[in-house]
Amino acid sequence: MNDFIVSDNVLLEYKGTEEIVEITDGIKAIAQNAFKDNKHIKSVKIGESVSELGENAFENCTNLESVIFEGDIIRLPWCCFKGCESLKSVILPSLLRRVGDMCFSECKALEEIQLPDSITKIDFNAFSFSGLKRVKLPESLTTIHTGAFSFCDNLSYIKLGSGSDWENRNIRKWSWAFDRELLPIIALDNLSRNSTLAREIVREPTIATESLIKRGRIDLLDKLLDYAGKRITPTELDFMLKRAQDLNSNEATKILLEYKNNLK
Repeated sequence: MNDFIVSDNVLLEYKGTEEIVEITDGIKAIAQNAFKDNKHIKSVKIGESVSELGENAFENCTNLESVIFEGDIIRLPWCCFKGCESLKSVILPSLLRRVGDMCFSECKALEEIQLPDSITKIDFNAFSFSGLKRVKLPESLTTIHTGAFSFCDNLSYIKLGSGSDWENRNIRKWSWAFDRELLPIIALDNLSRNSTLAREIVREPTIATESLIKRGRIDLLDKLLDYAGKRITPTELDFMLKRAQDLNSNEATKILLEYKNNLK
């Protein structure tokens, strides 16, 4: 606690050099920039008494690897963990409702994160430029803002939580939250052929094929062909084959050739 500058139960600044930090002892809030640019901490546990975090609280803590929330924080603010490029593990508050703008942007080591079922809103660029490979969107989610998962080059699995009527939601309006390459994956992994998004992606099967190849989801190519059905013209199929060959995808080329031969 000697390294903590505290006033009225608010942690204003951390002056220490410890690698493992636990924030307890009745601290109710962590102020803006309290840990910003600290290069020493690798692990932080935020205790039950903490109910509020300030903007940029842990921004650019480049050696921070692990964060555990034990309390009932309902909102993570602007740039809270932005630039924490070593961050690998985050246990979010169980009652979290909102992830703020650029909160986990540029967290390049963060490959997976479990969003609690309480979340309703993900703000602008919240996970942009992160290392996410997979994410599950809970059914409680109602709003995703522009760029929330943009430039996540490794993201290839997006699961829509069960128990909600995703088919009738206007998921297409969320498309600005993701890179365009991810839209076929969202549709083919989660939605029926009659959903709005699925109907749209099969109108451009060459683009969808390219997306599946680039994101390493060739396992969905057969489903794309099934969804598209007779909409795929011989000319379009030739374009799809050429694109697969241009991208040096032997697996996709094999699937498309077999499909073409079966049409004869």
